[in-house]
Amino acid sequence: MAVKEKIFYYFIGDAFSLELLDFLKSHTSLTLVPVSQNQELNSENAEGIIYTPSLNLKELAVLEQLPSRVKKMAVLDLFHFDFCDFLESFKQISPDLVFSPRELPCNVKEIVIIPSFIKMIYSQIKSIEPINQHDLCFISQPLQEERNLDFNQYELALECRNTLQKVAPERKIYIKPHPREDISRFQDLQLFQESPMNTLKHFKFFVGYNSAMLYAAQGLERNVQMFSHPSCVKPELLRDLFLSTHREILPQIQDGLNLFISKL
Repeated sequence: MAVKEKIFYYFIGDAFSLELLDFLKSHTSLTLVPVSQNQELNSENAEGIIYTPSLNLKELAVLEQLPSRVKKMAVLDLFHFDFCDFLESFKQISPDLVFSPRELPCNVKEIVIIPSFIKMIYSQIKSIEPINQHDLCFISQPLQEERNLDFNQYELALECRNTLQKVAPERKIYIKPHPREDISRFQDLQLFQESPMNTLKHFKFFVGYNSAMLYAAQGLERNVQMFSHPSCVKPELLRDLFLSTHREILPQIQDGLNLFISKL
């Protein structure tokens, strides 16, 4: 009698999700089936579901409704430890197994140590000079769709574009959209719809709200400016962004990122 194949579902929809899927396939022996948050899961043949801690409400609902026999498996990377966002996620959904590049500061049922996906990105790109060393790339996040803020990413992108036109009209701004947002909302803004890896290879200057891509760009010593609100988009901050000495890092990841880069 043939042994039934064990199927593991994998949520796609984050910026790095497809690249991370290939990475997991190369470092585990699991049969991974990618699914979006809107797809129906066949829980009858599912051995487990793999996800990253940055869950949206739909993904959270799917995990909460899974039969207890289906293993919930979280994937962490180095930036999760600097932001510590997975600790709150683990309170909502307690994973049966965690893939992580280092030991955890909390108790979980089982942990499997795997290489860092972000570190792999650094090793592949850090020696490559950006193709576009003139224009600006806005890394978008689905703020309106998934976060209860008093502004959204479309307002933030427009404010960056309008401010850039005042301080550096000779430079363009390109929008790298997130897979889970409505790109038609960016109106007349120019989209850059390449993979995260190609985006990091292409641009030197980045702006946006907090994201893993901006974390990666900082580690690659690109010029990065993070904004927490449209009112924070000041002309002097965009002017400084284009200076060769610019080095903007969020305070909560300063020590962790510097330590990580020193070990590369």
